[in-house]
Amino acid sequence: MSKKQYTGHDLTEIGALSRLSDTQYFKNLKHEERVLSRLILSSGNSSSEDDILNNERFDDSDDFRDFVNELRNTDGAPLLFACFKGHIDIVRLLIRYFDVNDVSGISSPIVFATTANEPEIVKLLLEAGAKVNKFTPKWESPLCEAWHTDIVKLLTENTCDINICDTHKRTALHIASKKGYKDIVKILLKNKSDVNLCDRYRKQALHLAVSNNFYDIVDILVKHDSNINHADINNATPLYYAIKKNNKDIAGCNVNQLDDVGGSLFYISCQNNHIGIVNLLLNQPYKPDINIQLVNYGYTPLIITSSKGHFDVVKILLENNCKIDICDHGESTALKLAVKKGHKDIVRMLLNHNCDINHLDEFHRSALLYAIENGFNDIVKELLSTTKCDVDIYDHQQMSALLYATERGNTDVVQLLLQSECNINYCNGKDETALFIACKTGKSDIVKLLLDSKCAIDKCNNQGQSPLWISSANGHTNVAKLLIQNGCAIDLLDNVGGSPFYIACQNYNIDIIYLLLRQDPKPDINIQPVNYAYTPLIRACIKGQQKIVQLLIENNCNVNLYSHDLETALHWAVITGHADIARLLIENKCDVNHCDQYHKTALFYAVETNNQERAKQKLIVDLLLNNDCDVNIQDTTQRTVLHYAVSGGDKDIVETLLGHNCNVKLLNSKKQSALNIAVLKGYCDITQLILKADRSVSFYDQFGKTPL
Repeated sequence: MSKKQYTGHDLTEIGALSRLSDTQYFKNLKHEERVLSRLILSSGNSSSEDDILNNERFDDSDDFRDFVNELRNTDGAPLLFACFKGHIDIVRLLIRYFDVNDVSGISSPIVFATTANEPEIVKLLLEAGAKVNKFTPKWESPLCEAWHTDIVKLLTENTCDINICDTHKRTALHIASKKGYKDIVKILLKNKSDVNLCDRYRKQALHLAVSNNFYDIVDILVKHDSNINHADINNATPLYYAIKKNNKDIAGCNVNQLDDVGGSLFYISCQNNHIGIVNLLLNQPYKPDINIQLVNYGYTPLIITSSKGHFDVVKILLENNCKIDICDHGESTALKLAVKKGHKDIVRMLLNHNCDINHLDEFHRSALLYAIENGFNDIVKELLSTTKCDVDIYDHQQMSALLYATERGNTDVVQLLLQSECNINYCNGKDETALFIACKTGKSDIVKLLLDSKCAIDKCNNQGQSPLWISSANGHTNVAKLLIQNGCAIDLLDNVGGSPFYIACQNYNIDIIYLLLRQDPKPDINIQPVNYAYTPLIRACIKGQQKIVQLLIENNCNVNLYSHDLETALHWAVITGHADIARLLIENKCDVNHCDQYHKTALFYAVETNNQERAKQKLIVDLLLNNDCDVNIQDTTQRTVLHYAVSGGDKDIVETLLGHNCNVKLLNSKKQSALNIAVLKGYCDITQLILKADRSVSFYDQFGKTPL
């Protein structure tokens, strides 16, 4: 390590020296005083350093002593810096004025010299009385900082404490073993360094040498009686670290030593696929526990190796008669984890050793379910090739193998399961069969397979929805065709009275509507579910589906059926502003004067300006009036369409209504005529129109007042 690489101390503190050169005191110094100060300030790098030191004379004047005292105020920084930079002549000068054992600054001179690998300066400081066992403020000692054999020899020859520790309770032997300083390790051991001392993590020097792959040092430490079975704070021995590094050169250790989670050296070897160490440990006089389980997850060597795909180690374990069906804390066996990770060869090997193929984990899932869920078709074949595989096992969600395969659209696996004679009509918690799920997701290939295997074609789920119902709802026309070709019922109703035809109309799946209408007998096109009693025609009108409306009318639907709110298809066509659909309904003899629960005809909704664009509103009003719509019907508040038109301030609509024999004298529940309302709202033009139609103004409102 060069001096430039050293980062052990904050040398910025030495920069305080540079401030001395700017002081008035420095400017008043004598020549010889400035020479010394410049030498220090220039870090001894002057090319004429030797000439200055040889030719300049320094006296012992009071001013010079004052200058030295000023330097002392920098906490010994000049001497530290000179030691670190290797300026031995400057060190030789400064030790006359500085305490070589002063540690009041950032470090001590001997530590700086040791760190900088300056054996001559170390020797000089030792001759000047430097203490080798004194700590710096950062708990540094010369021996722990030394990395050069000559300096280590110097320190040991000067009766240093060979087992002195740093702040981490590490001795020089710990540090040398960790960094691979083989020669220093030999010197320290020759001077009786304790090989079994532990640092704050209870690690010996042997732990550190093994962890850093310095096996020549490991050999030296073992020969000096290092405790090879000592466990650190994590309960790990040196062999534990050797196994993690895949090195099998340490012998004679306790093979059943456990770490802090209950893992043995054998377990770690298996986990890391260290085949050589696994065989080595199995050939020891005291064989390891081959079925040991971790305390946190409950993994055994077989479970972890099966999960990681370590084929050779799994083979070794099985050949050594390990327990094949031990479970971890999640009730998973080696087979389940091998299946889940897709390790086909390990699955085959476990099956050949008669593992429990139908074991269920905490989610009540077998290996077969995991293989299907993860799409490992080859493993599914491997599992089904045995006669012991239960194909009808279901998990905690009541999903069987067939349901999982169908849900994922895995046609090949569905075919394999059908060949294995699985329960084709098994239902999950929602009473959904494989056929229902296939119809819901539009998997026509699987639907065909199931139908060819004679599944229950009309089995409904818990909402009363049949396979045809769900395929119609989701617009899967090809699936619906297959169901119809295989003789399914087309008019089965769900729990709210909806049929496949109704749901196809509601979801605007026109291809399925055509398909169903071509059947004989045809579906009920006037069906009304119990929730709102909207007919397919009303549904189509609400969404403005003119093609569906046309199709329904062509098939003789009843245009005058109404919902629970007594609203007809015409009401909804007008409310949603679909003039073309309204015309189509009127042309097909719908009742233009049918009243809803508020005793309103479609005309009432047409004149309400907030419901339509103005052009559409006028078009629909004219359409209704030209088809004999009664303008004098009164709603539940006794208002006529004229009342509404006047309230809205629409002069054109009012004028149109007056042109169709509108009775201006009809009063609402407040005994107000349309004229009363026009006057109250200040509509002069509308007032004139009404007066022009009928000048009678003598009737009274609820307060006994006439319009005047």
